[in-house]
Amino acid sequence: MTYVISDLHGRIDFYHEILEKISFCAKDNLYILGDIGDRNEGGIQIFKEIMDEPNIHMLLGNHEQMMLNAILYPRAISLNGNETNEQLWFRNGGSITKMEFFAEPKVLQEKILLYVEKLPLNIDLEINGTKFLLVHGLPTCMFDKYGRDYDDVAEFAVWERIEGWMRVEFPADIMICGHTPTWYYRDENPMKICSVRENVYDIDCGCASGEEYGGRLACLRLEDMKIFYTGEKSVSSE
Repeated sequence: MTYVISDLHGRIDFYHEILEKISFCAKDNLYILGDIGDRNEGGIQIFKEIMDEPNIHMLLGNHEQMMLNAILYPRAISLNGNETNEQLWFRNGGSITKMEFFAEPKVLQEKILLYVEKLPLNIDLEINGTKFLLVHGLPTCMFDKYGRDYDDVAEFAVWERIEGWMRVEFPADIMICGHTPTWYYRDENPMKICSVRENVYDIDCGCASGEEYGGRLACLRLEDMKIFYTGEKSVSSE
């Protein structure tokens, strides 16, 4: 089976709960749409658990991009032009991940950075004849139309989000994204996976904010579009 999750933000407890809930095994594939660290403890441990697993695949998220830039070029001016890379990362919850990162041996630090440097921006899949496009924020194919405020396609793909005025076009049957907590599109507590356009699903259900604010980890199984949530029994998608 093929599963997709996103935006763990250090919640390794949620991650382990979902793996148990879906009975994840070597025959399955798991896709993580970015943002496994920052805001909560546990991000570096998640890296350690997934980097060598051949059936776990990951996209670059804006928090991985911030981490990479801040560690390699901490004093350089960030993409917003108003602060350094390190300041931008810390403002977005990166200080806890930095502490975890530098507590690890140098060889593991280098392994994590190399892993992040190689992460793709989009992943194309075909499951039972249905074509899926997995993205963090927006697909790279929309850069030419909406990326004028970004220096390059990577910044656009991991930072931009679907806005109401956008015409979302992509070369697949279904697009799945993270990056934007679903409360941005639909006021629900707890948060739920939502369709933000026809055949476009946002699966970031607010791990960063935690249960107190309706946050939880959502997992989507692509073969039948079944949804699993931490904290409750699995439910079918609408």
